[in-house]
Amino acid sequence: EALKMQKDAKVDVFWDQQAQEVFVAVNNLNSLSAEFDYQLWAIGKDGPVGIGLVNPGEKFTLQQMNAVAEAGAFAITIEPKGGSKAPTLEKLVVLGEVA
Repeated sequence: EALKMQKDAKVDVFWDQQAQEVFVAVNNLNSLSAEFDYQLWAIGKDGPVGIGLVNPGEKFTLQQMNAVAEAGAFAITIEPKGGSKAPTLEKLVVLGEVA
């Protein structure tokens, strides 16, 4: 069953393009049951690449993700525990274009 997008979900993604470092800070994400994880995706020319799992309980701290050289947008989806190779778009929680 498709989950509704979390209207009150709020995360900040910090991307240092020169260092290629990506950090996520969770302001508000619903808790998930044990069989699911939030996964962050960098969406570039070659499509979405999973760059790490986001812990919704760790609020207002910087969680480091995998390095990213190129992205036009970042997205968070809900995936089976451990993450997926490709995003489950029906379970898209947050999508933000790079400013």
